[in-house]
Order: sequence, then C-alpha cells, then structure tokens
Amino acid sequence: YQVYKSGQSDDSFASNKARNILERTLALDSRNPRALLFIARIEKEMGNVEAARVWFERLHKLEPTNEEVNAALEWLRMSAGIERRTQSGFWNWLSGIFTKK
Repeated sequence: YQVYKSGQSDDSFASNKARNILERTLALDSRNPRALLFIARIEKEMGNVEAARVWFERLHKLEPTNEEVNAALEWLRMSAGIERRTQSGFWNWLSGIFTKK
C-alpha cells in the first residue's frame, strides 16, 4: 500500500489488498495493535472517516495512551463535527427555499 501511495506502483487495488491482509491478521489475533493501526491509517487516508474512527477506537481500547491514536480520534471527531454543521446548514438553507411564505 505504501509503495502504491508513494507513486512507485500503479496497482490501484493496493489498498484493498492491504486491508485484506490486515483483516486476515485480525481474524487470527483480533487484538494485534499493529494490524489495527495500519488498517485505521489506510481507512483514514482513503477518506473512510467512519471506518477509520471504528478501527482507531478499537485500538484505543488496547492502547489508551497511544499518542497517534488519540490525535487521530480527535481529528476524526472534529471532522465529523464540521461535516454535521456543514450538512445541517445546507439542509436548513435548502429547506428555506421550498417553504411557503
């Protein structure tokens, strides 16, 4: 995945392959912190915010003092809050267009 991400490979399925390997690792050991961290990073980098949050939260239960995990969870929470405010603002604006006066 890192080789693809750095542009040294054109394998567009690299993230899926990496996730599959990590998920198989977690099937053998659901508490493997390295596998949890790598899959959380991939999901975050791919823009899958909700999936990344779930993986980082699983890892946080195992390693509550991990600084990278805590920073990622804070960033994901802030991103979710911004997205909710943006969406609610848009929907309020949109609903105002169609209301009778």
